[in-house]
Amino acid sequence: EGTDDTGSLLSHSDVSGTFMHEFGHAIHHILACKKDRFFGQNGLNSIRWDFIETPSQMIENWGDEEYVIEFLSSHYLTGESMPKDLIQKISKSKNKFESYKWHRQISLAAFDTTIHSMTIELLDEDIRNLFNELSERSQHISIPTTSDQVSWFGHMTGYAGKYYSYVLSKIFCHVLYSRFHGLTLESPELISTGLDYRHFILESGGSMEEIDAVKAFMGTNEVNFEEMADHFIKNITL
Repeated sequence: EGTDDTGSLLSHSDVSGTFMHEFGHAIHHILACKKDRFFGQNGLNSIRWDFIETPSQMIENWGDEEYVIEFLSSHYLTGESMPKDLIQKISKSKNKFESYKWHRQISLAAFDTTIHSMTIELLDEDIRNLFNELSERSQHISIPTTSDQVSWFGHMTGYAGKYYSYVLSKIFCHVLYSRFHGLTLESPELISTGLDYRHFILESGGSMEEIDAVKAFMGTNEVNFEEMADHFIKNITL
């Protein structure tokens, strides 16, 4: 939290998980807006929910790259660059708690889908117990009966049965980011790869099917979801 002496300081998770994530949504919407498209084909209005979180989670990957951390960070008083060994430790810790995080996301998606598949009569049952039961089943952690975690699950209303898109979009973005993996600011192919990403993924909007945009960017005629899921699991494994 900022003070008169220090200003506002951001943690790595603030930068990578919040700022970059929301910035990903912003540039996706801006670049997908075209004057010659109908409203329903413009910006985020035209993106399928299965894909809506892909560019936002995609850009989080750069927040864990050493050269990006070095570029964005400095001592708030002296301006001194962050030590190399600390940058490496931050970058290498990117998969810390990832297993728990995605088990958690799966449990939230399961709850969201279950709630929006129920009749009004069934919704009269104890929603807290249902939430805790699904959480325990996915996370393998005992949830206290007094826990009221369900009360802060705000995305349940906005996503309305489509919260699973976070997990599915993450699988997409891991595959897409494989074209950028290992590239730095000095890499000659960085610009062409970035322009391909802009053209096929960010600018296409509703003008083409998202899965076709993924194929075009990856330069393939087929996308195997099982292989994509395996690629995702391997990338979140320590």
